[in-house]
Amino acid sequence: MLKKAAFASVLALAFLVRAEPYLVHSSIMGVDAYYHMRIIEDLFIHDALYAGGRTTIYPPLFYLVMHIIPLSVQTLARTVPPLLSASVICTFAYMLRQRADVAIAGSFMLALHPALIARTYFIPELLAIAMAPLLYAWFVDERSLRTVVMAVFIPLTHVFSALIYLGTLVTVSGRDRRVRFVAAAALVALGAFVALQEPRIQYARPSFIVPLFMTIAVYLPFAALDRPRGLKGRTLAIGAIATVFLALLLPREVATSRIGAIGALFVCGIASFGLVRIFERDRNAFYAALVVFLALGLSVGLARTPIYTQPDIEAADHLGGMSASPVMTTAGHLVAYHGASVLIDEYAEFSPHYDERSEALYGIVLHGSTDYSVPSEIGVRYIHVERSVSFSRAMRFSCLYDDGARIYLLPPR
Repeated sequence: MLKKAAFASVLALAFLVRAEPYLVHSSIMGVDAYYHMRIIEDLFIHDALYAGGRTTIYPPLFYLVMHIIPLSVQTLARTVPPLLSASVICTFAYMLRQRADVAIAGSFMLALHPALIARTYFIPELLAIAMAPLLYAWFVDERSLRTVVMAVFIPLTHVFSALIYLGTLVTVSGRDRRVRFVAAAALVALGAFVALQEPRIQYARPSFIVPLFMTIAVYLPFAALDRPRGLKGRTLAIGAIATVFLALLLPREVATSRIGAIGALFVCGIASFGLVRIFERDRNAFYAALVVFLALGLSVGLARTPIYTQPDIEAADHLGGMSASPVMTTAGHLVAYHGASVLIDEYAEFSPHYDERSEALYGIVLHGSTDYSVPSEIGVRYIHVERSVSFSRAMRFSCLYDDGARIYLLPPR
């Protein structure tokens, strides 16, 4: 009974930390949420400017699940993220269920993992993260059929997450030929899917070493004190190693919160055994560690605020109804969700013209450039600047709308 109460307390803590910004601000959190809200309403984006005119297709499972829920997209974007992110705690505890003390300790670490809290948005990778512990739990329990089914479903959630989870599974699949074959086939198919969309890779910068430390280095040292043996131990160890390696290799945004969130189950899973060993040896050190985790989690959770304010949303809605002409905007996902075609929709890895368009946008908005050739060639007529961005040369343009967020008429070339 005591262990059940402890786990229930951890689960409640996880939900409250994730739900707090949604409850306080009553707003949709994160830039990417508006992109995924848009896909729920139309699985295939045909915006002529988006991704250089190509149709970029996302794995469909998250959107199909959201379609089944009888709520508006806006309501889903506010309510689903904290619930789905907290559900990760449940599947993670199931993965470690053979030892209740380890499951509770690991759940506490995962509940307060800064990267997982930071990624609590309306995004498909939350579904992938929630499903992954089941994949490994069934694999370790030698339930091949369930493992194979999950290995098929994981790629339908989120591309980058699935590459990590399937890659780990292939590495440790050992003598189970059926699991290894299906996982490898799914991994190859997913790799081909990514290659067809021709994403571009930008590498991490040293300035992001602090958030990397927060998401990984505080947790992993506990693995040196104790770690699981056998197949479960190898799975968690290989996943944790892959998390660190990819965090140092991949783009800066991925290197911090995203890879930290995807790899959190490995890092917390392997570290939880060391945390339990500390509890057995030195209670004071154990409680000190809990305070550190609590401080990290709360510092991230309580600091989260909406990217877009109500004036930004109202301006985007106003702009969407003004004209079908393309828009130069610093809030691409938001404005595109409200019906406008945008110069940049913020997914640089899928846009062949991203660099020149980004340079043109921020050259005009932030540096007062008078070179309008790039937006003019595409037919851009309006400049939209969100509330938090300062416009260096506002007097050069006709202001059509100003309520914190602003809309300007681009001068003729």
